[in-house]
Amino acid sequence: MPDCVLLDLQMPEITGMDVLQYLDNARINVPIIIVSAHGGHNDPEACMMAGALSYLRKPLDADQLLRAVYWATKRFATSH
Repeated sequence: MPDCVLLDLQMPEITGMDVLQYLDNARINVPIIIVSAHGGHNDPEACMMAGALSYLRKPLDADQLLRAVYWATKRFATSH
Protein backbone atom coordinates (compact mmCIF):
# COMPACT_ATOMS: atom_id res chain seq x y z
CA MET A 1 0.00 0.00 0.00
CA PRO A 2 1.46 3.40 -0.90
CA ASP A 3 2.02 6.04 1.76
CA CYS A 4 0.62 8.74 -0.51
CA VAL A 5 -0.82 9.04 -4.04
CA LEU A 6 0.09 11.99 -6.24
CA LEU A 7 -2.32 12.44 -9.15
CA ASP A 8 -2.51 14.90 -11.98
CA LEU A 9 -6.04 16.06 -12.67
CA GLN A 10 -5.56 15.55 -16.42
CA MET A 11 -3.84 12.32 -17.42
CA PRO A 12 -4.01 10.30 -20.62
CA GLU A 13 -7.00 7.94 -20.72
CA ILE A 14 -8.16 8.65 -17.14
CA THR A 15 -8.57 11.73 -14.99
CA GLY A 16 -7.48 12.29 -11.42
CA MET A 17 -11.16 12.52 -10.49
CA ASP A 18 -11.73 9.08 -12.07
CA VAL A 19 -8.93 7.64 -9.93
CA LEU A 20 -10.35 9.29 -6.81
CA GLN A 21 -13.71 7.70 -7.55
CA TYR A 22 -12.12 4.29 -8.19
CA LEU A 23 -10.16 4.40 -4.91
CA ASP A 24 -13.29 5.43 -3.01
CA ASN A 25 -15.38 2.65 -4.59
CA ALA A 26 -12.65 0.11 -3.84
CA ARG A 27 -12.47 1.41 -0.24
CA ILE A 28 -8.76 2.09 -0.59
CA ASN A 29 -7.91 4.59 2.08
CA VAL A 30 -4.71 6.45 1.24
CA PRO A 31 -3.84 10.17 1.32
CA ILE A 32 -4.20 11.72 -2.14
CA ILE A 33 -2.70 14.94 -3.49
CA ILE A 34 -4.03 16.33 -6.77
CA VAL A 35 -1.90 18.59 -8.97
CA SER A 36 -3.04 20.47 -12.05
CA ALA A 37 -1.98 23.17 -14.44
CA HIS A 38 -5.37 23.31 -16.15
CA GLY A 39 -7.88 23.11 -13.33
CA GLY A 40 -11.01 25.19 -13.30
CA HIS A 41 -12.21 27.47 -10.53
CA ASN A 42 -14.25 24.74 -8.78
CA ASP A 43 -11.76 21.89 -9.24
CA PRO A 44 -10.01 22.25 -5.86
CA GLU A 45 -13.31 22.03 -3.99
CA ALA A 46 -14.54 19.11 -6.13
CA CYS A 47 -11.30 17.19 -5.55
CA MET A 48 -11.43 17.74 -1.80
CA MET A 49 -15.08 16.65 -1.72
CA ALA A 50 -14.06 13.49 -3.64
CA GLY A 51 -11.44 12.61 -1.05
CA ALA A 52 -8.22 14.41 -1.94
CA LEU A 53 -6.34 15.89 1.01
CA SER A 54 -4.69 18.60 -1.02
CA TYR A 55 -4.90 20.36 -4.39
CA LEU A 56 -1.82 22.04 -5.79
CA ARG A 57 -1.48 24.19 -8.88
CA LYS A 58 1.42 23.72 -11.28
CA PRO A 59 4.08 24.79 -11.62
CA LEU A 60 5.19 23.40 -8.27
CA ASP A 61 8.48 23.89 -6.56
CA ALA A 62 10.09 20.97 -4.75
CA ASP A 63 9.58 22.45 -1.27
CA GLN A 64 5.85 22.97 -1.88
CA LEU A 65 5.42 19.39 -3.04
CA LEU A 66 7.50 17.95 -0.19
CA ARG A 67 5.50 19.93 2.39
CA ALA A 68 2.24 18.64 0.91
CA VAL A 69 3.43 15.01 0.94
CA TYR A 70 4.78 15.36 4.49
CA TRP A 71 1.53 16.92 5.72
CA ALA A 72 -0.63 14.28 3.96
CA THR A 73 1.33 11.30 5.30
CA LYS A 74 1.60 12.74 8.81
CA ARG A 75 -2.11 13.58 8.97
CA PHE A 76 -3.07 10.18 7.60
CA ALA A 77 -0.78 8.31 10.00
CA THR A 78 -2.21 10.07 13.06
CA SER A 79 -5.83 9.50 12.00
CA HIS A 80 -5.48 5.76 11.25
